[in-house]
Amino acid sequence: MHALLKSIVVFILTWEAKRVIQKFHPKIIAVSGSVGKTTTKDAIYHLLQERNAVRKSEKSYNGEIGIPLTILDLPNAWGSPVGWLKVIWRGYRYRDTISEYPKVLVIEIGSDHPGDISNVLRWLEPHVVVMTLLPDMPVHVENFSSAEELRQEDSLAVLALKTGGVYVANNDDKNSRGLIKSIEESAIRAVTYGFEKGAMLYGSHPQIRYAVSDGIEKAAGMQFE
Repeated sequence: MHALLKSIVVFILTWEAKRVIQKFHPKIIAVSGSVGKTTTKDAIYHLLQERNAVRKSEKSYNGEIGIPLTILDLPNAWGSPVGWLKVIWRGYRYRDTISEYPKVLVIEIGSDHPGDISNVLRWLEPHVVVMTLLPDMPVHVENFSSAEELRQEDSLAVLALKTGGVYVANNDDKNSRGLIKSIEESAIRAVTYGFEKGAMLYGSHPQIRYAVSDGIEKAAGMQFE
């Protein structure tokens, strides 16, 4: 998409998404980290969908275009100017043409370039942030000056949590766990998970579950003690 067209589309979609959030006040669960975001997002959605009206970001819609599209329940028009005009018009009408809205949004937040996450967090305040992994040598670091710059970008969601929010930290990852210090004097609550002892939510003895479909045994998930 042309840079000028993209900036216009991002500005309008962001405004439309903010209007929807201001009207319906959904709980926002943001999934961040260098790896494993999509799988984690899908797992959270699976756990919540039976008890809540919940929506998740599709595929890897985790940037300044994908996140508003998730909130507005709209498709990506990619490089089509006419397509974007239709999307923008539908987004403008969306807030006033629906009577019900998901109570929970599970949103993946990712960064391909410096500023990607900070731009989104200027207007999006999560109630819960789930951090997957912040490795010392992350993937997709090519657009950043260093691995540390990418880790800092991925960790920004924690600092954007609403007052009274919850940070869910990977206790097995020292960088994810280390972010707890940044919220110790705030009203944010920290919850840790992992396989190592000391995590508040501790899983052990992981096992792959299998199910038979059409006479073939296939992996159907995992279970823990």
